[in-house]
Amino acid sequence: MPHSRSPRSAAALCIGALAIFLFATQAVARDYEKLDDCHYMQNPANDGDSFHVKHEGREYIFRIFFVDTPETENTFPERVQEQAAYFGITPEQALRIGKIAAEFTRGKLAAHPFTVYTRWQDARGESRLPRHFAHVIADDKSLAELLVANGLARIYGMPAVMPDGTSAKAYEAHLRDLEAKAKTQHLGAWSLQPGASPAATTSKDAWNQLFRKASPTP
Repeated sequence: MPHSRSPRSAAALCIGALAIFLFATQAVARDYEKLDDCHYMQNPANDGDSFHVKHEGREYIFRIFFVDTPETENTFPERVQEQAAYFGITPEQALRIGKIAAEFTRGKLAAHPFTVYTRWQDARGESRLPRHFAHVIADDKSLAELLVANGLARIYGMPAVMPDGTSAKAYEAHLRDLEAKAKTQHLGAWSLQPGASPAATTSKDAWNQLFRKASPTP
């Protein structure tokens, strides 16, 4: 007859498993390289979630974790269709939101130096330079969070444990909360859903107002 474990030994096993998990999580978090004093570089290929960065005289391309901003050009129609469907808007509207998101990111990052955390994971891309996934922090705020909170990005793409050890699952739940608030407040792309802001679908002034609302204050 097999011996059953005592409550004390079972508890010890649970504690041991938790310790191993926490150690592994912290080890992954420590794998990040922190790049301070990064500078945004103007480039025609920049968009809301992928952009050129200069750090200590070298040029890099980073793609932020967790989120995806709409395309700025219709080079990949199927992707644009998917992005539009996520927000419940038309592909044409998605492309315009993509341009607003690109300007939002430029405004946030070009104003001041910022911080990048990366493990140099390959994010592929079409440029001569390699592109890597990263967490980007501007003015002590995550760029991914800012984009989602303003209705300018969908929660989609590569997840990752955060540099502070927060799990990918917990961070995604946080982003979902921010997204829910953006939907309720009809921000960004969520303002273009049927019934949310009818004038925004046709009015140039409404688009300008949306752009000003999403653009960061200099």
